[in-house]
Amino acid sequence: MTDQLQLLRKRKSVKWQRFPDDVIPMHVAEMDFPISDAIKSAIISMTEKDDLGYAFPLPELGTAFSDFSDRHWGFKVNPELVLPATDVGVAGVELLRSLIPNGGRVLVNSPIYSSFRKWISEAKSEIVDAPLSLEGRSWKLDLEAIEKAFKSGIDVYLLCSPHNPVGAVHSKHDLQSIADLALKHNVTVIADEIHAPLTQSNQSFVPFASVSDAAKEVGITITSSSKSFNTAGVKGGLMSFENEDLKQKATEKLPMAVPYRTSILGIAAMIASFTDSDKWLSKTVTQIEKNFELLNSLLLDSAWAQTFEERATYLAWLDVSGLGFDEPAKRILEQARVSVVPGSDHSIDDQGYKQYVRMNIGTYPEIIEQAVESISSIAKTR
Repeated sequence: MTDQLQLLRKRKSVKWQRFPDDVIPMHVAEMDFPISDAIKSAIISMTEKDDLGYAFPLPELGTAFSDFSDRHWGFKVNPELVLPATDVGVAGVELLRSLIPNGGRVLVNSPIYSSFRKWISEAKSEIVDAPLSLEGRSWKLDLEAIEKAFKSGIDVYLLCSPHNPVGAVHSKHDLQSIADLALKHNVTVIADEIHAPLTQSNQSFVPFASVSDAAKEVGITITSSSKSFNTAGVKGGLMSFENEDLKQKATEKLPMAVPYRTSILGIAAMIASFTDSDKWLSKTVTQIEKNFELLNSLLLDSAWAQTFEERATYLAWLDVSGLGFDEPAKRILEQARVSVVPGSDHSIDDQGYKQYVRMNIGTYPEIIEQAVESISSIAKTR
């Protein structure tokens, strides 16, 4: 094991505590890099001031997020229509419960972020799938399938943008089409844009709410600094609206405590992320891009893995059918001692994408090299 691995194993997060020390953990979506100095200073400052009480919906959060969105994507969100939430998961579940209190039909695009299934189940709703299409090595939204689903009767569309686990960055044209269809068929779009800051430098992320007046009318953005700035443990997320009527509709049945259940440290971390961590973010995105280049080069001549065009996130989506295992993630853990997420977790019913795995490469190059070497060893001995 590398010296870096030994240091990381001292961490107390679930990523580093779930498995024995001989396992390289590449499952949970958190990075191994140090957090930004601005975030560290903000949390230390709160502690030194003994300011660890209950959170309050601070207007500084809306302003910080609006300015960040303007700098990075050219879209200034309405800071007065930004509300804090415990995290993106809580925001998603509570919005579903509020929008469809008696349950409803919720559209997703598989392979999906696995927690979407849990959110929809908690909201006692039915999951409907319009799978992504694979064109060459790129995964894309299937607008015909989405329109067909909308026509069948959909209440809420959970849009993952950029898409976890395939790293797709959706085009402005596709997002405009979705907004028009949603308005026509009375569908509310909840856009989970948590990975947006990790869009690669040669790509352009487009916020859903920015694409048209229709998008502003039907769209709700949920996001956080937790993925892009590695602050999941301090618990903070937000909901952002561009339409006052939609905000009222979406929040009128929202429990009053939702904004107050956010951690005060989580809000401080989000503000520091969105205001003073741009240089850290740029450096991190550059490292992730290098990590994808490394992974692709390591697997270029591999008979056991196929890679895809990844344009955002630090999550690699791999076709490992070449290994010849029925449960590849399980066998990779047992024999190669590397933990990855089973592809079936990203289907709507555990039956799809069984020959795929999701691998977290938000880590150091030597760890990626060691993980690939370990998996390659079981491929050779199969």
